[in-house]
Amino acid sequence: KIVLLRNGIYLKRMTNFPSSSKILEKRMIFLGRPAFWKGLEILKSLMDEPKLSDFKLLLLIPEYSQDLEKIFLKKYRGRAEIIYGRSPGDIMFNQGDVHIYPANFGPSVKNFEAISINCLEMASLGIPSVVTRGGAQTWSDLIQRGLVIENNWSEIDESIQNIIKASEIKFKQNEILKVREVLDISHQIDYYLGS
Repeated sequence: KIVLLRNGIYLKRMTNFPSSSKILEKRMIFLGRPAFWKGLEILKSLMDEPKLSDFKLLLLIPEYSQDLEKIFLKKYRGRAEIIYGRSPGDIMFNQGDVHIYPANFGPSVKNFEAISINCLEMASLGIPSVVTRGGAQTWSDLIQRGLVIENNWSEIDESIQNIIKASEIKFKQNEILKVREVLDISHQIDYYLGS
């Protein structure tokens, strides 16, 4: 018998729920290594879009990058911030934040996982993720709840619409607590062992 063991997260590191139910400011959030396939070019094009001019950009990057500072901090002065060496569990997020995961795995990759651990961590805090279309099958329940929105990044109007839509989604704490139960790695392991 084959059983799919989905990713899960260690919830004890994710205790920083958004502090307000009001949208304080809208931010696109990028988490992870600044690898070419993670869609940094797409982030630049999104920051240049007039319809997204009220969004700021927060990049959480593992280690210092002079190139990123040149690309984002200089060009988008006042709208972009880079935080190095911190995890999502260290940051206070806001209602209105949107996690952007525009990964491009290349044309030869037919099966991929668009829901990264970072997407799961953000979902555990009630922050929706906009991800590359086609790789979210293992977490279809997050799509149904509005915590993941699949997107075709080559369609700029669709991307703008999905980011704005995601920024307007609000979750009550009891809804997020239910989601957290499913995301908990111990829940995933218990399910697997019980199969």
